[in-house]
Amino acid sequence: MKESLKTFAGDSFFTPGGKLDVSSTEPLTVAFIGGSLTEGEVDYEGTSLSNPNLKWANVLVGFLSGLFPFRPIKAVNAGLGGTGSQYGAARFSRNVLSYNPDLIFIEFSCNDSPMLEEECNEDGKNDRQIWLESMIRQCMAADKVPAVVYVHVPVPYEESIMRLFRKGCQFKQEVLDHYEIGTIDAMADVMHEFETLRSSDPTWTRERFLSQYYEQYADGTFNVHPFGSGYMLFAMSIINALTRDPERYLRPFKMQPEPYCKAFDREVNLRYSNIPAASDRITYQGNWTLYTSEAPFITDNPGATINADRYTLPHQFPEGIMQTEMPTGASFSFETEADRICMPHISAKAGLDAKVYANGQPVGVTTCSSPWHGMNYTGPWIDLPKGKKQIKFEIANATEDATVFRFGYIIEAFEKDNI
Repeated sequence: MKESLKTFAGDSFFTPGGKLDVSSTEPLTVAFIGGSLTEGEVDYEGTSLSNPNLKWANVLVGFLSGLFPFRPIKAVNAGLGGTGSQYGAARFSRNVLSYNPDLIFIEFSCNDSPMLEEECNEDGKNDRQIWLESMIRQCMAADKVPAVVYVHVPVPYEESIMRLFRKGCQFKQEVLDHYEIGTIDAMADVMHEFETLRSSDPTWTRERFLSQYYEQYADGTFNVHPFGSGYMLFAMSIINALTRDPERYLRPFKMQPEPYCKAFDREVNLRYSNIPAASDRITYQGNWTLYTSEAPFITDNPGATINADRYTLPHQFPEGIMQTEMPTGASFSFETEADRICMPHISAKAGLDAKVYANGQPVGVTTCSSPWHGMNYTGPWIDLPKGKKQIKFEIANATEDATVFRFGYIIEAFEKDNI
């Protein structure tokens, strides 16, 4: 779309005179994307939060309702536990931009965090920058460009890991600064509170402070999922930042013609679409079964159960999942013009491959190797030849343990010269 025809949602938060427009009656859609801390479906025990009002996203929606009392607010929570920004970028169009949001909060600082020193090398830096920039440039391509806020959530890591976490945040900050996107560092705010307490009372240790908000294990480490009070803690950090300087966070970001990651122009400018498992674009060979919210897949194995609620979330299993039992030899095919594809939500026991062919020629292998339930959110990505081609996934090498293969959808990625 031509730049002159675009609208910028950030402008709607302010009057022509530059003041916060608290009398606006325009509907407001706010979206959240990140990992489990954004999804907010679990507390420290890994179970559903007993009070959904303690999810930081829900608390923030309540704050925005008070800030803009006459604007009907719709909230979209596209947080998904255990996922990082690479998968976030791949599902960003479907799970966030399709709702035409005015304001987006992005949080992947926890799941993108380096855990080893070698993850802070140049490749690690690139991985943490490329997919964040991809989401930003997808926003730039929208007809209505949303305001964007990035949130560094607090995590209770030990000091050695915290140093690496900070490096990961710094990598991302370089990209955010390029686009002049406001960043809320809830981690810094939480630790400032700790330092304030300790300055007045030296008996306050880091462990004592964190144990108010997180479960501490016998080895001294903490569960990354907080108590409800922990979710409230960083919700208030975000609210305080928005209250202090709304213009910094709600104004349109800078539309940079050149990406920050110039060496990865291909990746940061990819556009994505999905083929649900139930799509008539896909032809199945073998014994496949479709599961939906009305007829969910349920098993006694907690590692493989997909409850009915999960089917209602489009970023997890849009329009159901397909499953085949005793899968070796089963296959499915579809036609595409995409430059890359991946198949998230592979779910089976370990020891199973899906060989991928384009027009009869092998182009890659998708491996299910997890010893738990083989959930693989992000790929691998498989590069395809140019033009229209027939793709075939053929399941092979299933071990005796790998008796089930299921997936939710295919993600197609298109380079900018193929959009």
